[in-house]
Amino acid sequence: MASAGYIYLGASPYALRILRELVARSASRPLCLIDVGLDDARRRALADELGGAVRAEHIHDAACLRDPAFLARLRAAAPALALSAHFSQLLSPDFLAIPRHGVANLHSGLLPYNRGHWPEIWSIVRGTPAGITLHLIGEGIDTGDVIDQQAAPVRPEDTCASLAATLEELGVELVLRNWEAMLTGDARAQPQAQRLPLNLHKHVEQLAEIHLERKYTGKELIDLLRALTLPRLLKGAFFVDPDTGDRIRLQLTLTRESAAADPALRLEQTP
Repeated sequence: MASAGYIYLGASPYALRILRELVARSASRPLCLIDVGLDDARRRALADELGGAVRAEHIHDAACLRDPAFLARLRAAAPALALSAHFSQLLSPDFLAIPRHGVANLHSGLLPYNRGHWPEIWSIVRGTPAGITLHLIGEGIDTGDVIDQQAAPVRPEDTCASLAATLEELGVELVLRNWEAMLTGDARAQPQAQRLPLNLHKHVEQLAEIHLERKYTGKELIDLLRALTLPRLLKGAFFVDPDTGDRIRLQLTLTRESAAADPALRLEQTP
């Protein structure tokens, strides 16, 4: 590993997009890339995908973070910073203490709202503010000091998928505009004003069931369906077939038709 640079945590398509932007725009280079479930074939594929910005031998499975010898090598490399993007593992105090200017995380919620998993879902279902936050990792989940954040509107036609796509675009901008200050330790982080409840995967599973005998308003049912519409990652809401016990899954497609563009729509809405 080189003697300067940063540690990058995350290898989802979105995380790699941010990393490519950083490599293109900054003189600093990643010391290593770490994510969950990386075997030799995946490491080689990632190295090819990144065009040599990180060599295969510097791409590691997250299990390395439990290896004292690996942590010692990281410590000796004296990284300026670590950045986590779509990285799913909790980080140990030993690791958090290594980068000189801390470990930052990109969270797709407007902290302190919607800590934990799937912030987009809860912004739609609960009507809480949506946005994206760049924050330092400390004790607790999504409780660290906020470096910067950007709010985003939740439109009536948004699904989890479309809101996530909006937040991803904002997240790229957020990292890029704060990157050099983070590397030099000049970024100013502010404590979160309060600590709101933590959302977990089990809460999404509890939310997902539509009870056939329960009464819902139209808004409640539409919000539930659109909040769980992310076909590549979520199965969607479901109800149980009372005859077989099978789960029937539902996701939603929403399309806005402009009343300004079609006078007939305005006439239909007139009482």
